[in-house]
Amino acid sequence: MSRHILSTVKKRLSLGYTTRLLLIILVVVIFAFLGIESSVRAIISKELLQEKQVMLFGLAEQLNIALDGTYDDILRQNDALSLPRGDKIEVLHNQLKAVTDFVASGVPGVGVGYYSRDLDAIITYGPEDQFGHTIGQSIFEGHLGYQVMAEGKSLVQQGALVRGKILNCMLPVIRDGQVIGYIWANETLEDVSSQLSIVFEEILIFTLIIFFLLYVAVLLPTWYFNRRIDQLISDIGVVMSNPRERLPRIVGPLASVVDGVNSLLDKVFFFKSKNEYIFDSVMSGILAVSVEGEILLANPSFLEMVDMSGRNLLGEKCNAVLSDDLCSLIFKALEGTNRKKTKDIIYQGRIIEVFNNEVYNDKNIQIGEVFIFRDRTLLKLYERKLNDQERLAAIGEMGLNIAHEIKNPLTAVKGFSQLMHRRNLSQEKMNDYLELMDDELNRIDKLLNDLLVNGGKSKLQPEYIDFSNMLSEFIVIYSNSYPGIKFSLKTDIVSSPILKVDKNKIAQLVDNIIKNSVEAIEAKPEPKKKNIDFNLLISSDKVILKIRDSGEGIAEENYARIMTPFYTTKKEGTGLGMSLCLGIVEKHQGVIRINSEVNVFTEVTIEFNIQKLENLNDS
Repeated sequence: MSRHILSTVKKRLSLGYTTRLLLIILVVVIFAFLGIESSVRAIISKELLQEKQVMLFGLAEQLNIALDGTYDDILRQNDALSLPRGDKIEVLHNQLKAVTDFVASGVPGVGVGYYSRDLDAIITYGPEDQFGHTIGQSIFEGHLGYQVMAEGKSLVQQGALVRGKILNCMLPVIRDGQVIGYIWANETLEDVSSQLSIVFEEILIFTLIIFFLLYVAVLLPTWYFNRRIDQLISDIGVVMSNPRERLPRIVGPLASVVDGVNSLLDKVFFFKSKNEYIFDSVMSGILAVSVEGEILLANPSFLEMVDMSGRNLLGEKCNAVLSDDLCSLIFKALEGTNRKKTKDIIYQGRIIEVFNNEVYNDKNIQIGEVFIFRDRTLLKLYERKLNDQERLAAIGEMGLNIAHEIKNPLTAVKGFSQLMHRRNLSQEKMNDYLELMDDELNRIDKLLNDLLVNGGKSKLQPEYIDFSNMLSEFIVIYSNSYPGIKFSLKTDIVSSPILKVDKNKIAQLVDNIIKNSVEAIEAKPEPKKKNIDFNLLISSDKVILKIRDSGEGIAEENYARIMTPFYTTKKEGTGLGMSLCLGIVEKHQGVIRINSEVNVFTEVTIEFNIQKLENLNDS
C-alpha cells in the first residue's frame, strides 16, 4: 500500500510540476497570442476601412465641387436639352470626363464617376481607359445608388458591382433641394486586403517575438524547479525501498509536499487496520458516518475527491470539516427525508454519483449511513462528445450536399452575368438572360430550403411541363456556362411531350450528370472533340433520355459502386452527385443506367414510365 501511495506521489510530482505546468503555460500564452492578434486584426481592419471611406468620400466631394450647376445647365450651354438620351449622355460625358480622370489619377486603383438620375445612366467612370465601356449603362436593380438618389443621403456599399468586389462610397448630387444623381468613388476590396496583409504580417512577427521571449522566460525557472523535483523523486525512491525511512526535510515551495508525504506514511504504518487497507484500495470514495454525524471512515479516494488528501477525519463532525453541500446530503439521508438511494450531484465542477445505504446493528437499530462516491465527469463528457460527433457528422453530410448541389446553378448565373457585360447587348437578349438567371437563382433557393429543412429528402412537387422545351432551356444554359463544349438535342417525336415531373428535381438530376460529363471531357488528354448529346425518345408508355459525352469514360470495375454515396474516382469529388441522381430517378419511379468505354464515351440512360409519372403525387 505504501508503495502505491508513494508511486502516486512520485507520478504527480513529475507530471504536475513539469510537463503539466509547461503545457498549461503554452496553452495560456497561445490563447493570449491568438486573442490579441485577432483583436488587433479586427481593430486595424475597421480603422483602415473607415480611413478608406473618408478618402473615397473626399474624392467624391471633389467631383461634386467640380460640377458647376446641374446636368441640365451643361446641356443648356451646349444646346443639347432637346437631344435624344444617348446624345445627352455623350455631351455630359465629354464635358465631365476630364475632371473625372483628373480626380481618379490622384489615387491609383480608385474608380470615380457621375450618375444622372433623369437619364438613369453612368455619365463618366474614370479612369476612362479602364471603365469607359460602362458609359451610358444603368445600374442594376437593387443597387444602393437608387437609394442614395431616393433619400438624398450618402451610403457605403460593399460587394460585387460593375468592377467586381469593391468598397463603394456614394454621394448624392443635390442642386436647389433636388437630387439630380449621385457621385461615387470606389476601390477594390482586393487592394484593401493587400494593404491589410502587410500590416498583419508585421503584427504577427512582432507578436511571435514576444511569445517566444515570454515562453523562454517561463521555461528557464521551470527547468530549474524541475531539477529540484528530480531530487525529491530520487528521495522518494529510497523511501519506497525502505518503508520505515522518511523524506529529508527541505526548504522552499516543496516543503509542504515532503511534510504531507511523511505525515501520510506515519498514518499508513501506525494507525491503519486491515479493513482500512481494503477501503484504501477502492477507487470509489467511501464515507461512513454515525447517526450523530461523526465520521467513522473516509478512504483516500474520498479525501482526494474533497481536496483533503492526507488528513485524518476519523472522529470529526461532518459539519466541522465537510462542505455545506455534502453535509446537507448526509443529514438528509440520516433523517430519512431523501429516500432516493442513487443520485447525481455537482461538486466542485464535477459530476459525482452518490449511493447511500443505512447501517444497522444486530438489534436492527440504525447506527449510521455509508456513502459511495463515484466521479462520473469523464463518462458524461464522453457521452456528450459522442452526441456532438454524431450531430457534426450529420451537419457535415448536409454541408457537402449543399455545396455540391448549388455549384451547377451558380456556374450558369456567373456565365450569364459575364455575358450581360458585353457592349451593344440588346434589351431582348438581356431580358432573356435575366429570366434564365432568375430561374437558376430560384432553383438554388429551393435546393437550399430542401437541404437545410429536409436534408435533401423533400417531397416531390410534380407539375405538367413541356419536357422537350425544358431540355432546350438546359442546353442554352449549358452552352453559355461551358462555351468550349458543343451541346445538341436530338428527338424522334413530332410534338413536344407534356410530362408530369418535379421540374426542380429533374433540373438537379441533369445538372449533376452534365457536371460529371464536363469534368470527364476536361480530364481527357487532348480530346479530339468535346460533345455532350441529348437524345429524347418517347413511345406509348415510356420516355427515355440519353445523355452521352465524349469524355474519358468509366472503368467497368467502377460500374457497381458509381452510385454509392461518397464513392468517387475524382481527386476532388464528393461522391454525392450520382447517388443524388439515383434518388431523384427512384422518386419518379424510373430507372437509370450507365454505359461507358474508357477514353471514348459515357452514356447515361434515364427511363420513366409515363403511366407511373401520371400517378405521381406530393408524397
